[in-house]
Amino acid sequence: MRLRVFVYTVFSLILLAFLSVNAVTLRAEDSKKSDEGSYYRETQAGNYLAGRYAQRNQDWSKASDYLGRIIASDPENEDLRQRAMVLAMGSGQAQRAFALAREILKDDPENFWALLFVTQEAFTHDDFKNAKAILDSIPNDGISDYVAPIINAWILQHDKKIDTSVPTNNSLHAFHILLAADALDRIKALSPEFMEAVDRFPFDQRDLNHIADIYARAGLKDEALGIYEKLQADNPTERNLHDKIEALENGGNVAKLIENHRVKSSQEGLGRAFFDIGRVLYREYNDESAQIFSQMALSLNPSLTEAKILLAHIQTRHGRYDRAIDYYSSIDEHDPNYMDIQYQAADLMEDAGRTDEAIALLNTLAKKHDDALALIQLGDLYRRQDNFDEAIKTYNMVLKKKKDELSKSEEWSLYYARGMAYEQMGDWD
Repeated sequence: MRLRVFVYTVFSLILLAFLSVNAVTLRAEDSKKSDEGSYYRETQAGNYLAGRYAQRNQDWSKASDYLGRIIASDPENEDLRQRAMVLAMGSGQAQRAFALAREILKDDPENFWALLFVTQEAFTHDDFKNAKAILDSIPNDGISDYVAPIINAWILQHDKKIDTSVPTNNSLHAFHILLAADALDRIKALSPEFMEAVDRFPFDQRDLNHIADIYARAGLKDEALGIYEKLQADNPTERNLHDKIEALENGGNVAKLIENHRVKSSQEGLGRAFFDIGRVLYREYNDESAQIFSQMALSLNPSLTEAKILLAHIQTRHGRYDRAIDYYSSIDEHDPNYMDIQYQAADLMEDAGRTDEAIALLNTLAKKHDDALALIQLGDLYRRQDNFDEAIKTYNMVLKKKKDELSKSEEWSLYYARGMAYEQMGDWD
């Protein structure tokens, strides 16, 4: 219930950013002369409407700029400043959001969002004493009751302490207690009551796999096995789960099968927490709030690939393919998910009508990484463009040089796609 209150309270705040005309004095400014000598008339109403349109179309940077112009003529408007602060964070302008938050707190010392942002700023400066003081000053309500304990878990982690609380209705808090304890290599110090509480939460499969990995790394064999077996029941063909179970049952080296996703710092941990909040909001189709928390995550951990992917998904859901492609293109080439991400980028390029760029990207992936799947996707693209000759040439290249690297299902799909291309050419031989 608290999560739902949190989700919709945040949504209401963001939605008001440009929907309340009454908060803006819609008056014409004086005419201004440009450098070229031409005249134009910029109005408050024009900036408001342009900003509203930009935000509605998920162009938060422009929306923030337009609101900034309104504030310039009404700098004491508290409502406008708060909205500008939120939009600045959502557009990735964290430093501007921090500066606005500090100004807001001079007049409104209990403003939740301003307090949250300056707490985040304290994390960026390794000022955990101040972060704790700010956190303790946040008024208790449905939102802070949900967020504050998660932040506190990472403040404690910085002080080499584990959070000893036992959450009963905040699964994300429980998850981050685990992450923070794992970062300190102190999973076994968690109480039995806490471990029992974790078992009762309905975590998704991604988080369950992460929790099982933490248990396995900490030597909690039975706890890890129980989760892996539960996951395997839902994913019977997942090879990695099978190998982990086999290693635990037979005394093998399970550590080499576990992805090294141990958090390295309190800043990274809080960044992960903000991303996880954003992920929950995205699932609720609360994209504006999800965008804010994803940007908060990136300001603390700029290399957090998952936050960039989430931002790309938000942009894609709103048809802003070019911006989504920008997020995908910013992923580091050494990221373990780099290839899958670039396949998605190529798909979006095709959807955006940037077919030549998609072809160039897939060719680069195929050549630079000697990648069969990029060639298959390239063949599929040619086929969808009715370029059947190139599609068949590409499919044949894969079958000639890369057939042994394909799974049975991939090989069957390739033959099927090639058959479709021959059929569409009218070649039945």
